[in-house]
Amino acid sequence: MRNLPKKVLITDIDNTLFDWFSMWHDSFSAMMEAVANISGVSQDILLHDAKLVHQKHGTSEYAFLLEELPCLKDLYGTKENILRELAGAISIYRKVRDEKLVLYDGVMGVLCELKNRGVKIYAFSESKEYYSSYRISHLGLDGVLDALYCPEDHEIPAGKLKTNLLVQTKCNLLPGEFKKPNKEILLKILESQNIALESALYVGDSKAKDIKMAIDANID
Repeated sequence: MRNLPKKVLITDIDNTLFDWFSMWHDSFSAMMEAVANISGVSQDILLHDAKLVHQKHGTSEYAFLLEELPCLKDLYGTKENILRELAGAISIYRKVRDEKLVLYDGVMGVLCELKNRGVKIYAFSESKEYYSSYRISHLGLDGVLDALYCPEDHEIPAGKLKTNLLVQTKCNLLPGEFKKPNKEILLKILESQNIALESALYVGDSKAKDIKMAIDANID
C-alpha cells in the first residue's frame, strides 16, 4: 500500500519552506539595535527584558514585545508613547523581516506542480496564527496551500484588532498541547480532512521533531 501515489502533502513551514532562523535573527537584531540607539537603553538590558517577555508568553515571536519591556515602560510610561517613540525601530524590523522572508529556491515550483497534479497541500507550523498567516500571505502561498494548521495566537491586548490575512488558504487552529514531535498533530490533520495514512506524505527539516513525528504516526 505504501507504493500507491500520494494524494496529500503535509509540510512544515519554518526552516522547511524558508529560512526562519535567519529571518527572525536578522530582523530582531536590527530592531533591538535601533531601539537602543533611539532610547539610549543598552542592548544588554533590552535583551534581558526581552527574554523575560518571551518566557512569559512561551514564544520568541511576540508581536507586542516592545510595549511590555520593563525598561521601556519605565522610560516612556505608556504603550502609546513606546510605539510613537520607537516607530522607526519597528519600521526597520518590518523592512528586514520582509527582505529575509523568501522561499528556498525551487519551493514554489514544486508546490505548484504538485497542486496542478491534484495533490492536496496542508501546512503545519508551531508559530502562532498571525505569524504563520502573514508568512503564507507574504510568500505568495495563499491559495497554493489548501489549509494551514497552527496554534492560536497569544492573547491580544485590549484595543488591538485581530486581522485575517488569508483569503484562500483555510486556517485551522490547534490547541496549545499540539507541539512537535507529538504524532497527534499529523493524525489530527488527516482525520480532519478524512485522509488515509497511506495517501499522505510529510516533509519537515528536523530529525528530532519532524521525522520522529512522522515515523511515530506511521506516515511516509
